Amino acid sequence: MEAIQIILNEAESSALGDNNKEVLEAIKTFRAGMKDPDVLDVIWTTQDVLDHVNWAYDYKITVDQAREILRLIERKHDAEIGVTWETISCAFEETTGVQWNPETKTYEQK
Repeated sequence: MEAIQIILNEAESSALGDNNKEVLEAIKTFRAGMKDPDVLDVIWTTQDVLDHVNWAYDYKITVDQAREILRLIERKHDAEIGVTWETISCAFEETTGVQWNPETKTYEQK
């Protein structure tokens, strides 16, 4: 079994910005050298957080907020469950104070 490789086209690379490009290049380098079929790594990026919050909440956050959400998940996630889209949603709500209002059927800042 070969290591999974991240392949980015030019548009995706430029959309990620300089900081994420460096991280993704490091991941690509690591994975290219990884030959152990007994290893699994799962990577969540700020772009994953930005995209999820935009899609699930129709809400825009900054890269710094996405990083804060990732750090919160890193500190608090339950290893029995892992990190899921729901984990990201909960961390987003905790970090930003955005909550669902069933009366107005919108997400609102607390």
